[in-house]
Amino acid sequence: MRPTVFDALLRYIYTNALLPAAAGDGDEAMAWDLLVAADRYGVERLKMICESTLCKRLNAGNVADMLALSDRQNCETLKDACIEFMATSGRMKEVEASPGYLQLRATCPLLLVEVFEKSSKFHDND
Repeated sequence: MRPTVFDALLRYIYTNALLPAAAGDGDEAMAWDLLVAADRYGVERLKMICESTLCKRLNAGNVADMLALSDRQNCETLKDACIEFMATSGRMKEVEASPGYLQLRATCPLLLVEVFEKSSKFHDND
C-alpha cells in the first residue's frame, strides 16, 4: 500500500473525513487504492465513497478494469455501473480496444456474459 493511501485511510478512520485528493477531486488511482484498502480493512463507508467516485469516472478506456476491480472487491454498485456503461453507452468498440478488456476477457469471461445479456435486454427494449 502506498504511503499516501495509508495516510488517507488512517485520516478517514480517525476523522471520518477525506482530503479533497482522496474524496474524488484527485486521481482515479487514489480512489481505486483506497477502495481496495477499505475493503481489506472493513471500512464500509469509505468503500462506498470510493465506489461512488469511481462510478463517476467511468469511460471507455477504464470501464473494463473497473469491472474487474468491482468483481474482486465485491462492489455491486460499481459493477452495475460498469455493466450499464458497457451495455448502453454505444462505445463498445472503444472498450474492446482497451488493454483492460483483453485482460477481462481472459480472466473473467462470465462478467462479459453479464454485459452482453444486459446489452441484449437494452436493445430488445428499443
